[in-house]
Amino acid sequence: MIETLLEQYGLLGFVVALFGAQLMWMQKTLAKKLDDHYTIICKLIERHNKSDSDASKRSERFIENAERRQETLLKELDDLSDSVAFLKGKLTNGNYSRR
Repeated sequence: MIETLLEQYGLLGFVVALFGAQLMWMQKTLAKKLDDHYTIICKLIERHNKSDSDASKRSERFIENAERRQETLLKELDDLSDSVAFLKGKLTNGNYSRR
């Protein structure tokens, strides 16, 4: 009777030890997978932030180029209006006046 009782407790202890080992193995595996997912998510966030930064730099360069083009066109328009005013003045000065 005592031997069967010891065998039962031994078998129960062995099953509990196997269950505990399985839980520890699952915990380590899940922790590793969680760490892998965390690393991947961090890389994705960094990539997204870098792409946002690149897009904002591209936008800033586009705006700067547009402003430079506008300044160039305004300067050219001002030069042309000065030329038109000069020609208008020449025409109204007598020699080239309309008849």
